[in-house]
Amino acid sequence: MKAIHLLGNKPNKRSNEFSLMKYDLVIKEEAIVDMQQAYDYYEERKTGLGERFLNTLEEYLGRVRKNPLH
Repeated sequence: MKAIHLLGNKPNKRSNEFSLMKYDLVIKEEAIVDMQQAYDYYEERKTGLGERFLNTLEEYLGRVRKNPLH
């Protein structure tokens, strides 16, 4: 299993401040295999399309990194 460490913000119940907490985003081996298969599928359809898929995936994972509680 592959783990990606994320920093997220969690509201402090005693104030309106946020405290930094560490979260783990775990990408299971099955998901990694699915991502590779999707990449291969798109690349077979059109050169560069697999790269677009990976770039989009990275963009969405970046959103999770920035706001893991939503």
